[in-house]
Amino acid sequence: MFKDRVANIQKMVAGMGKFLRTQQSSLIGAAEVVAKLDDSQTLSTLHRSVESVKGITQTYDDSFWNVVEALSEAEGLVTFLTDVLADEDVRHFTASAEAFGCDTYMATAPQVTALISVHTFLKPLLVEGLHKNLESFLSSIWKRYSETMNQGDGVPERSLFNIINECTHNLSKLQRFVDTLSDRGAAEREKIKSIMNPVNEAAITFNFSTLEQTSTFTVTVKVRGVEVALNEQQVFDLRSRAYLLANAEEGEAKESMHGFRSIVERIEEVKETMNDIAHSGHIGSFLHNRSKSSGVNIQGLDSLKADLMTELCVWKFAITNARLNHPILQTLTNKQLVLMYVGLSNH
Repeated sequence: MFKDRVANIQKMVAGMGKFLRTQQSSLIGAAEVVAKLDDSQTLSTLHRSVESVKGITQTYDDSFWNVVEALSEAEGLVTFLTDVLADEDVRHFTASAEAFGCDTYMATAPQVTALISVHTFLKPLLVEGLHKNLESFLSSIWKRYSETMNQGDGVPERSLFNIINECTHNLSKLQRFVDTLSDRGAAEREKIKSIMNPVNEAAITFNFSTLEQTSTFTVTVKVRGVEVALNEQQVFDLRSRAYLLANAEEGEAKESMHGFRSIVERIEEVKETMNDIAHSGHIGSFLHNRSKSSGVNIQGLDSLKADLMTELCVWKFAITNARLNHPILQTLTNKQLVLMYVGLSNH
């Protein structure tokens, strides 16, 4: 327990030091001595340091130290709240989340509610300026914690520890939600519209290999005359953005958002089929890095998927018969089959 408290103190300094006027204090120094524990320390120094840390740790209860532990792991969350939401009124976020709806790529209404609670708890601490030292900062957190527990102050019937951890775990989803809600996603909206505009001739390129057992895709499109290549994660992020924007747009823009989501669903289906081929042991044209391209349209993607499914079925039939006729092949995994074929081909 004592060792955990020391670790929490050091993480607080590392993650939230920007809120301190100085990172030099008796508590920080004592924690460093206790954590270091080497032969250069005298027993007297170690004893004073232990007593100093113990004095602070015993000042506050375990529930508070749990909150400190959560904050010590929440540097990204605290930075987001400070840089983006410090002066924002976020109380309407829950209604917006419920109105937008959600999917597995977006923050849910309960997660947004958790963010509001953490914002309510931390906002007074984040806007009151630098604290004299860590001891002063802990005292301010304790004061705010006590006020929150006594008044409810926007915190639901869950511990602050759990709420902060939930926000930390779902930070990327929460950032995406806030960006879209505040229209910081204007560039992403433009990318989606550009991809869905036939004039821009956006293309999807799939790459896969049975030797490497990999399958990936990229989407290329011209945005304001400049060709932009989007990797898988960027496309999935845009899909999440489109989910929210579809509820906020009207007319053609709304159709573009819905259409883009449908396109990404088809892309995932094609990629899944390619992944099956990549792990099938195919030793034909799919052996080395193979590319397949399609335009951004449902018909083209469905046609590509059908062609790949045919290739996969033909191969599975062939390799099943080969293993029945040559039992030795039954001892080889698909990966080993490919490696053996490559090895024999090179000699």
